[in-house]
Amino acid sequence: MDRALAFFATGILVVITACSSSGTRSGIGGATAVGGATAVGGAPAIGGATAIGGIPGVGGAGGTSSVGGTTGGGGAAGGGVASGGGGIVPAIGDVGGSQPTGEPSSTGGQKSGGDAGAGGTAMPSPVKRGTLFVVQDPALSMNTLQASFVSKIDPIACPASVTAGSCQYFDCAVPLFSPITYFGAGDVTMSFSNLPEPFALQYSFGSGYSYEIGGALWSSTAPGTISATATGSSDVPAFNLGLNAPSPIAVTVPAVPETGTPTIPIGSDYTVTWLHGGEGTVEVYLQGYRDPNTTVGVSCVVQASVGQVTIPATMLALIAPTGLAMVITAQNVAEKQVQDWNMQLVAQSRRWWHTVTYVP
Repeated sequence: MDRALAFFATGILVVITACSSSGTRSGIGGATAVGGATAVGGAPAIGGATAIGGIPGVGGAGGTSSVGGTTGGGGAAGGGVASGGGGIVPAIGDVGGSQPTGEPSSTGGQKSGGDAGAGGTAMPSPVKRGTLFVVQDPALSMNTLQASFVSKIDPIACPASVTAGSCQYFDCAVPLFSPITYFGAGDVTMSFSNLPEPFALQYSFGSGYSYEIGGALWSSTAPGTISATATGSSDVPAFNLGLNAPSPIAVTVPAVPETGTPTIPIGSDYTVTWLHGGEGTVEVYLQGYRDPNTTVGVSCVVQASVGQVTIPATMLALIAPTGLAMVITAQNVAEKQVQDWNMQLVAQSRRWWHTVTYVP
């Protein structure tokens, strides 16, 4: 699954993104951005994505005419201006005017531009996606439960520029985001087998559902199960999803501090080993920024039960000059198609270090 981009400097989740075996990334650090695609692990606000190539604009509608008149021509597609191999989203053509009897109608209006930029593709159709997200991070005082139900056009995936084993290196322009339409889905609740009562998420018009709760929702000794339900609305069908909570892994090598700044040597491969890996995946993600418009990252994703992953020294050398943060995430995902909606429940146990020091 591709990943959708979102950045959180505060550590409060918005939605994230996912890595996939296909070698593309359209999101950040692996969490699902609210209303975005499911990530394969990692934290929100991390990682890189880009809309590679311009997207052609929509031509303006042709003008109409009265009896004997000639219909005006449709407006031309908006310009997909190339920018570093990628284009920008163009404007929509103006609607053509009309003329009285016997006169040809006005030509449809158009915006400046033309064809899509280099590598551009036709504008994809919006998708309907429901995303329910819960994350546990011991560095945060509260756990955030979130849900959104949206219709949107996903950003074009950013391909990995280097792949080695389970790791991929991304170097991408920050993507342009398409407008999002939010929908209500009735009453939305999440339940945890370790807790006595379900939680009713609170709806905020134009953004989605959320709820904050303190304390552990699950643990490595009692991972339990998570379920989510929505009663549905005229826009969104009712559904339910369930999964086993991802076990909070214990990193044993290297000796990563609970707080402070981890130190990563770049002269050799860097292996991360953990205990308590169960279902789902583990992602080790190193984030960097080369400039305000470009994000770089190394994402290594394996099955949690494997117990370790190794980041090649060659990728450490690429990320070190711009290195910023590290996130280690255990994640489990449940997904189903309900009518024309793709529904996903994403649960994460996450550790996030906001600064990293790279040494020779």
